Amino acid sequence: MKTTDNLYLDTSALIKIYIDEADSLMLRSKIVGHNLWIGQIGILEFYSAVFKKERTKSITKFEADLIIESFKFDIGKFKIIHLSSDVLQVSLKLIQKYRVDGLRTLDSLQIASALSNTEIGKIISYDNLFNKIVGLEIKKKKCRFIPFQN
Repeated sequence: MKTTDNLYLDTSALIKIYIDEADSLMLRSKIVGHNLWIGQIGILEFYSAVFKKERTKSITKFEADLIIESFKFDIGKFKIIHLSSDVLQVSLKLIQKYRVDGLRTLDSLQIASALSNTEIGKIISYDNLFNKIVGLEIKKKKCRFIPFQN
């Protein structure tokens, strides 16, 4: 497979695979046949995002449990980029570099995970600040990203 067949999904994209939101259908159709990569931190963020939707009554407890079970069943379909000292170092540098932009810790870990892996061909996110920073950082790599706006 070509590098462009390797897609990194941040949590805003990952959640759209499992929960119907704006652009969910489009995203699901675009990822078919690609290798899907997520950061290890994305697993925690996914659970948190699902439970937030339950707390805010966007979904029921039954739906939340079903989504989590589906994700656990599918986890083997994703290639996972584990947190490493290199990822943590890149994350720290990103937080320092983009401190006035308000880069959050988990987003910095997601960006660092995606940028640390040379096999990633495209990065998909629906987070505007995430996309802005990836756009600035991506110039350093032979990688592109697909900025989806909220």
